[in-house]
This record gives sequence, structure tokens and C-alpha cells, in this order.
Amino acid sequence: MYWVVTKLLPILFNILFFFIPLIVFPKTSELFEFNKMVATYVLTVIILSVWVIRMVYYKKIVFRRTILDIPLLLFLFSQVVSTIVSIDPITSLFGYYSRSHGGLLSFLSYGLLYWAFVSNMDKKAALRSTYYLIASGVLVCLYGVAQHFGIDKEIWVQDVVNRVFSTLGQPNWLAAWIVAILPLVWAMGLKNKLGPGKVLFWMGVSLLFFLTLLYTKSRSGLLAFIAAEVLFWVVSARKNFKRFIIWHILVAATAFWVGTIWTPSAASIFKNAPPQTLSPEPGGTESGEIRKIVWKGAVYVWRANPIFGAGVETFAYSYYNFRPREHNLTSEWEYLYNKAHNEYLNFAANSGTVGAATYLILIGSIIYLFKIDGLTPKKGYLNLGLLSGFVGILASNFFGFSVVPVATLFFLFPALSISLSPNVEDLVVRGKEALSLPRKLTLLFILASTFLVLLAISKYWYADYLFAQGKNLNDSAEPFQAEPYLRDATQKNPFPAIYYDELAASLASQSLSWFESGDIQKASALAQEASSYTTFATDISPKDVSLKKSQAATFIKLSEIDPIYLEEAKEALSEASFLAPTDAKIHYNLGLTHVRLGQDPEALSVLEKTVELKPDYKDARFALALVYLGQQKNDKAKEQLKYILEKINPEDPLARQQLEEIP
Repeated sequence: MYWVVTKLLPILFNILFFFIPLIVFPKTSELFEFNKMVATYVLTVIILSVWVIRMVYYKKIVFRRTILDIPLLLFLFSQVVSTIVSIDPITSLFGYYSRSHGGLLSFLSYGLLYWAFVSNMDKKAALRSTYYLIASGVLVCLYGVAQHFGIDKEIWVQDVVNRVFSTLGQPNWLAAWIVAILPLVWAMGLKNKLGPGKVLFWMGVSLLFFLTLLYTKSRSGLLAFIAAEVLFWVVSARKNFKRFIIWHILVAATAFWVGTIWTPSAASIFKNAPPQTLSPEPGGTESGEIRKIVWKGAVYVWRANPIFGAGVETFAYSYYNFRPREHNLTSEWEYLYNKAHNEYLNFAANSGTVGAATYLILIGSIIYLFKIDGLTPKKGYLNLGLLSGFVGILASNFFGFSVVPVATLFFLFPALSISLSPNVEDLVVRGKEALSLPRKLTLLFILASTFLVLLAISKYWYADYLFAQGKNLNDSAEPFQAEPYLRDATQKNPFPAIYYDELAASLASQSLSWFESGDIQKASALAQEASSYTTFATDISPKDVSLKKSQAATFIKLSEIDPIYLEEAKEALSEASFLAPTDAKIHYNLGLTHVRLGQDPEALSVLEKTVELKPDYKDARFALALVYLGQQKNDKAKEQLKYILEKINPEDPLARQQLEEIP
């Protein structure tokens, strides 16, 4: 027990810093973020348990007051209220499914980790944690460089050779994390009395990080790097001018040789070859233009929910309702946006003015904390490195959003700064204590409670594992094999609506299979069960447009068994079009459903609305032309077909053939 209360907490935090960025598991619904978040939950519970055990063991409240206590409490309070009034409280509690980070539970975990760190970690332990973080960065970056040279290019759908993401899962996420910890490496390289060998070592680590950053080809990452670097070297360059010059010569040489998103590589210059860029594919929309549209939608969401927002992590639902029409004219018009791609607008939309204001207050308090802790060489450069890395996080979050490893650093960088301060009272208690019976019983209760919470987390993770297996089998046209996995997933975790929706899809496919084999009774029973589950899914998350679209697809499949399900599909798509009034794809499918029901006037109205929303929607214009033909409106049909041939695709064979057949 003595070892637990004196030694275990630093080890647990070292595990957190080292392993969270590295965790990847391929058999869950999301390989990266979900598993990192679950691991963070597990470590938070264990750390909290050991912290409480430590207080019981010593009969003393071990809690260090800091200037961030009130700002952090205000921020957490805003997230709690926003969750309570959310349009989808379950999503707000657990986070958007597959992302996980950003829900109330994740922020509570980060807050508890902050208080646990500052209350239990002394300067020596905090410094050791920093080394573990950098060591993790070295492994992540080595793998990233190996990715660039094709070590795992056959595994991923993405072009990982062109834009690496290592164990973080996405190039921009990797870039943001690298930018956060790179200034710590610079700080280590500016320590007093470092020999030439150690200086070269830290220079080498810095170059490894920078090289990996270049291989991500992340604009937001490079802009954040510039912000972090300017701050760090403006403060430190005067007393370290020689190292400043050497480092920037190496940076310039590396950038010249490898190339950046703005400049060609040396190889492309010498070979007179076209440089690789981040230009979109033919017909693609520049990502900056898409971001502006999404930001505009986020502002609309905030205006409609100005106080506490639409709900923590509900952007995937609320954005549909306020999605600007111009989004239909981008190459990503069919994509689901579950984040505002700007952390600050994301908080404004999800948590309203209160959430965004408390978040900004927390940021301001953290920056003030770094300032009062000192940025002078006398107190070391590590605090400057923490501040520079934190500024890098703020900059990258402006163009994107945080993920688990980055969010962990957002909350633990200030904790590191506090614990590294030489003037802070050491709260570590060293002496042994004899345990009375009441304290033994209390410790037993704590251990039992910890076990139950960890068991619940393991069931939460295992349910996702089962769901992933079932979904993969569904996608492979194996609905009979998928069903047991999906039923088991709903039993292990009854909250995610997506589980019931996927189960409904499995049952609908089975129903159709039985119908085709001639067993009408079995097909009808499974169809009713599928209908029940898909309805239950939308009842859990009534604002989730994706579920409405999936429900409609299930009903359309079931309509082959009983045409009455077409009416259900129409109703689902009508509700979806109400939630997403500017989504052209939903209107198109609703129009087709009206056609299947023989409701041509309604189909005409919906399809006309569809092409108004998205003028370049070829399929919608072709369907509209056919409806016009069915109503003897040949001239209007010709207009639609000519529009396709003149403004969308001059080589479209179906449009040309249909136009030629019209008298």
C-alpha cells in the first residue's frame, strides 16, 4: 500500500503521456480516437482512485489550489448545463460517436487529470513525465517518417505516403500534436551545461519532429509551428543566438530539401518536375473555401442557440439545420461535418456564448499562469516551451479541432508548469501510516468502486468492438452473421442509437432474403422487427439526420416486401428534409420516393426544390425531366436535359439519348 500511495501516480501519468498518442486498434469502429479516449478514461479512473486512496491512507486532503480552479470549474459548469439542455443529451455526454472526445465525460476526465497532476506531482516527477512525452513523440515521428517511405501504404485507403498521419489518424491531428511538443524539445536543447553530444541529440530530435511535420503537409500545422517558433525564439534567441542560428539554418535546409505546402522540394527543382501540392482533385473545392462555409453555418447555429448552444458535441446534428446553400456547390457537398473545423466556433455553436466565453477565460488564465511562472532563463526554458506549445495548440485549433492527445496536453501543460515551479510547496507525503479498520474498509470500498467503473468502461469498449464486427459483416452482405454481434452490442451498451440502426439494417436484409426464398411469414416478422429497431434508433436521437437517412434506406429496402413501407420512407425523408432544409441529396431521395408512390405533383415540387438548392445536380435534373415527361411537359423536360448537356456534362449519354427521343 505504501508503494501505491507514493510511487504509482507518477508511473500512471508517465503511461498516460507515453502511450495515449501510440494507441491504435484496428477492430473497433474507429481505430484512433475512440481507443485513445477509452484508454484516457481508464487511466483517469485509476489515477483518481489512487489519489483518493492516498488521501485516505494519510488522513489528509491532498489538493493544491491553483489560479485555474475557478476558470476550470466555470468551463466544466458550462459543459454540464449545455449537456442538460442539449438537443441530444446522450451524444453530449459521451461525445459524437466515433469521435468520443469533446463530450462532457471527456472534459470531466481532463479536468480531473489536471487537478490530480498538480496535487500529486512534484518537480522531479513532472520533469520525468516531460521526457516520457518527448519519447512518445520520437516513436510517433519515426513511424511517420517510415510511412512517408511506404512502410504501410498497402494498409490505408488514404495516400499516406503523400501525407503521413502516424498513430494519430489524420495529418492535421499529427501536425497539431507535433507542434505542441516540439518547443519542449527546443527547451531541453537550451539547458545550461549541455555537452556538444547532448546538444546534437536534441537538435536531431527537433529535426525529426520538423521533418515529420513537413511530411504531414498540414497548412494549419505549419501556421501553428510558425506561431510557436516565433514566441519561443523571440524570448530565448538573445541568450542563445548561436543555437538559434544553427537551428534555423537546419530548418531552412530541411524545408528546401523536402519542400513545404507552399514551396517545391529540391528534387522537383533539380529534375524540373512539377511539385506536389495540396491542390484538390479536378473539380474539387479548396479546403479554405469549404471552411468558410462551415464557419458561416456554425455562426448561424450559435445565433439560434446563443446562451448554452445546441448541446455539447451536437454540431453534426445542428449544422444540417443551418447549413448554407453554397455548401451544395462544393466538392464535399455530401460529407457529414461533425465539427466546425474551428475549435472556438465549435464551442460557440455547441455550448453557446457561456461555453465559448468560459473556454476563452480558461485559455486566458492558462496564459497568465505561464506568465507569472516566469519565462526568463533563470527559471529555465521548459516553461517557455510549454507556453509556446500551448500557443501552437491554440493556433492549430483555429483552423481545425482538438483530438484526444492534443486536448490532453491543453489541460496538462499548465499542470506541468505548476508542478515544475521551484517555489510550489511539495505536497508529497513520505511517511508510512498504520491503517485502522474503518480506513481499511474505506479503501476496500474505493477499490470495489474502481473495479465496477472500469468494468463499465470495458463493456463500453467491448460493445463498440462487437458493433464494428457486425457492421463489417453487414457491409460484406453477411446480415445473418452480423445480427448476433449487433444484438450483443445493444445489450452491452444500450445508449448508442447507431447500434439499433445497424441492427435494423441487418434484419431488413435478412427479411428480404427470406422473402426472395419464399418464406413470407418469416420475412414479414423480420421486417416488423427491423421497423421497430430503426424507429427506436431515431427516438433515441431524433435530431440525427444521418439516422433519418439510414431509416429511410431501411424502409425502402423493406418496401420490396410490403409497399406500405414506402410511406414510412417518405415520412422519414420528410422529417430529414425538415431538419436539413438545404441538403439536396435528401430532397432528391424524397422526390424519388414520391415518384415510386405515384405522387408526381409532390415529386415535381420536391425535385424542383432540389435543383434550386444544387443547380449542378445531374441526377436530380434527369429525374425531374422524366417527371416532366410523365406529365406531358416536354418543353420543360428538354430544358433540364439541355442544362445537363450544356452546363454539367456535355458527354452524358442518358441525357442525350432521352433528349433525342422527345418529340
